[in-house]
Amino acid sequence: MKKIFTFLLVIGFLITGCSFDIQVMTPAPAQTESVAVTEVATLPIAAVSTVAATPVVGFTPVTSDPIFYAAHVALEQNGVSGQSSFPAGTKQVFAIWHYQNMRAGLTIKREWYLNDQLWLKREEPWDFAKYGAVGIMQDISIYDNEVGLPSGAYQLKVFIDNVQQPIGSGPAALNYLNFVIQPSEAYRGVSSPNFQWSVEVYGEMRILIRDQNGNARDLYNGLEIAYLAWFADSTHLLIVDRDRSEQQPGASLGIHDDLWIADVVTRNMYLLYESDTAFSGYAGPIASPDGKYIASLEGSGFGDACFVDSRLIFFEVASDYKSAKAIKQEKFTGLPSAADSVVYPVEDGLWQNNTQYLVTLDGTCAVDKSKMGSYVFNVSNLTASKSSSAAAPLIAGDLGWGAIHGKIVDAVTGAPIAGAVAACAHTSYTSPAACSGSATTNAQGIYNFGNVFFHDTDTVKLIVQATGYKEFEYTQNFFSRNDLEANISLTRLP
Repeated sequence: MKKIFTFLLVIGFLITGCSFDIQVMTPAPAQTESVAVTEVATLPIAAVSTVAATPVVGFTPVTSDPIFYAAHVALEQNGVSGQSSFPAGTKQVFAIWHYQNMRAGLTIKREWYLNDQLWLKREEPWDFAKYGAVGIMQDISIYDNEVGLPSGAYQLKVFIDNVQQPIGSGPAALNYLNFVIQPSEAYRGVSSPNFQWSVEVYGEMRILIRDQNGNARDLYNGLEIAYLAWFADSTHLLIVDRDRSEQQPGASLGIHDDLWIADVVTRNMYLLYESDTAFSGYAGPIASPDGKYIASLEGSGFGDACFVDSRLIFFEVASDYKSAKAIKQEKFTGLPSAADSVVYPVEDGLWQNNTQYLVTLDGTCAVDKSKMGSYVFNVSNLTASKSSSAAAPLIAGDLGWGAIHGKIVDAVTGAPIAGAVAACAHTSYTSPAACSGSATTNAQGIYNFGNVFFHDTDTVKLIVQATGYKEFEYTQNFFSRNDLEANISLTRLP
């Protein structure tokens, strides 16, 4: 059953010194409409402390009016800023902000929202005798000490005499504070090429899109999100939704995939293609640099005698990104062929430019193996030609064309790390196409260097980096086949 949630993420950051203090609130049941919520009685707090104003590097409001500003959330009263997402089961979260120019007689109101619905409201006079004119508010929190706070997107708005306060910071100068209690279900995400958007997948079924201000909205609810990939324009997203209802036990036969394009600005979804089998490979469908074409492997991979269920498929995308024309492998001229045989891609290929896709081919049975190797598929004229680097004759120790690939995960949770960068250095005496450059992991934490030529004495070094994790180096000095699968676990920085 499909689940729908709405989440908002974060933007509240620190900026200057001051102090204020209201009592801890007990969470009320979530409301179903955005109307005033009955006030909740305050509870005793374990410790209350106000902090004298001290200079803080950053923004200080230049005003004589009373003001709240520079808010952040933390798990402790004296917690520093920087965290805006908390794990499922979190029992208490503090909202901490600065204030100045306060005076007796002011009315303070705060509103908590959960998943866009008013959840809790409190209004009371400013206690000048207790808090004074300047300070840092440190003892406002919401909590549930029994089962933990509900998962969802939280937002706090605060008012002085009904004037909403600029407690947020950053480019948008937000008048609210956002944070998230993550659901217990699995989560993965990946940023757009320009880092203005991020995609979050929950439970392998529900996709949320989040803008640079932390605002999140539901984008799509499917059966199983198998692949995600951004277009270079950072506003369109490729999504593969997988149906396993007819899958045969222990095999990939019977899987059916749908290919969608999502416009993340309008949140409109467009179905491009309904496959009678599955998209395959490490990365799945990938758009060309200009976004006009899409390339992917398709098929279950099942093989029997001289048959292999694997092929290339391309799509020509309409200028409005609302439809696409499928172009299957057999439409290309220039491929090697023979009766009762199949030519198929060995692994994912790479876009060389806007119209040329490089991929390694192999064949079954009667196909002349000497004609196999790297081929360039030109989608503008539907021709395929053997890559010049693939024409070199084999010598003793050559293992042929293959790939370097793997999955990058968190060493503790096992969750895939999207956006990790693997840099490849390949030392070889004979290879016409050594592995080099870098590859970024997709939403599944997978990276891939395709069309690599292996010799048995080669050395391959991978250096993997990801934000918030320790750098990892992997080296292999000898090969017995034309494939290297290096799955790597990264350790978080302290």
